[in-house]
Amino acid sequence: MSTSNGKLLLKPFRCSALGDFIQCEKPNIVDAICEECSNLKLNRKNNDLYSFSQSNDLSQIKNVGPLLAKVRRFLQGDVRKWLSQLTDSTLSDHVSMTVSCYNYTDILLCHDDKLENRRFAYVIYLSPDWREECGGKLEIFTTDDSNNPIQTVESISPLQNIFMFFEVLPNSFHQVAEVTEPGYSRMSINGWFHGAPTRRPSVTINATYRLISPGFVEVGMCNGIVFYYKDIITWINPQYVDGASHPKIRETFENDSEIALRNFLQKDKYDTVMQELSNPHLEWAPKLPLNKRKYSSLAAGINSVKMPALNKCLEIMKSSAFFLLLSQLTGLSLYPFNLEDSKKESPTKNGHIYLIMLMVHDPTNFIVLGRQSADDSDQAGPSKIQKLEEESDDKLKDECLAKCKLEIRRFNRGCYTLLHDDGTDSSIDERKFALDAQLFFTSSQWKVNRGGYTCYVAKDEDEELLTIVPRRNTLALVYREDDTMKFVKYLNNRVGSAEFIDIAGVYYDK
Repeated sequence: MSTSNGKLLLKPFRCSALGDFIQCEKPNIVDAICEECSNLKLNRKNNDLYSFSQSNDLSQIKNVGPLLAKVRRFLQGDVRKWLSQLTDSTLSDHVSMTVSCYNYTDILLCHDDKLENRRFAYVIYLSPDWREECGGKLEIFTTDDSNNPIQTVESISPLQNIFMFFEVLPNSFHQVAEVTEPGYSRMSINGWFHGAPTRRPSVTINATYRLISPGFVEVGMCNGIVFYYKDIITWINPQYVDGASHPKIRETFENDSEIALRNFLQKDKYDTVMQELSNPHLEWAPKLPLNKRKYSSLAAGINSVKMPALNKCLEIMKSSAFFLLLSQLTGLSLYPFNLEDSKKESPTKNGHIYLIMLMVHDPTNFIVLGRQSADDSDQAGPSKIQKLEEESDDKLKDECLAKCKLEIRRFNRGCYTLLHDDGTDSSIDERKFALDAQLFFTSSQWKVNRGGYTCYVAKDEDEELLTIVPRRNTLALVYREDDTMKFVKYLNNRVGSAEFIDIAGVYYDK
């Protein structure tokens, strides 16, 4: 319900917006309050959920400007009593109060304000001359049966001298939309009326992604233990397959816990995959809920006939040869045997000699992975390969406990992921570490001020540990321990029509 002087929303939760809230005989009083707020020291706040500037809690500061002091007394006194009577709620004397300023591209993403003693959220909008193109509306979300926010259903414009408030409930999901007008500042006084803690329902945890074993059978490769991987050489830049380059790459990765491998795919293969991903008829599915993520994922069941290059690229990234290559590049134990191990151990293990030949300069250009009996050390010719192909791969599967998960994601304006602990995006699934692998596909040179970068942070801390910016045909490898989390920063208005796609992989050791 809307009138010229306010707005009342009943669904999905009760929310009221009252116009001409501050009344005074002095003209332009709200402009004067706004100017006083502009003179405050504001702290820049920037993380996965938001980017804006905010003062300290003014309810805890004695010396504030005279007008802000009057607003504070008004909120703590008359407004608190009125709200308590209106809602039949017992509110404490504590009314938190801060000044917030949102400038161009600033935003506060979908959340529900949940803290045990927050009872009612409020905002007093101060900035004059708001227009539709400025952005910065308060957007309200509807939820599904599991109480996950799924779409915007209502919005409140931040018109000057409106007092907006709502009860903090399990379903009170809302956000401050991005400010989209350069030079416009969205200034407000905001905070919470507090009271006794209320019980909240338990949160539904989404199912985790299915983890995939290295491609013995799943990716349609040979069922035996011997594999021919011409694809590794024909697809991946030879400098990364050549064993001579591995020690230097591995040293960099071990020192920095990350490395960016530029021009990872051979140019013709990259261009072919990029062309397939540019098909406007692809079935991209939205990834929700909005309090955790917003991006598009390529629907399951990639058509290998219509998208042969993309399908082959995925097969390679799930294959045992790729697990082996990652082991060689990083030194991590993603395969039961790698070349580094061979320098430290006897060539025999469990009664077998492991054969690994990287024939980078050989005209046939393939990798042979196999094993033969310890008492049969002759060179593996065709008959030997046939014998190995017939051998059961159960034992090697048992030894290789490494897993991976892959997803094809598309990010454009308004997309993001947030930090959370349900084991789907940002945290590690019951393992001590993970190797993140992002292979980027983008037609433009990405700028950091657009957002879209992957940020790594220590759990429960705000300090950034590492930032990965999308780069054309680059494989970014990052070692992530169980106390490190990640998010993709909100892609803001500067993106325009640009976008990037990545094949996001996570590899876990045994």
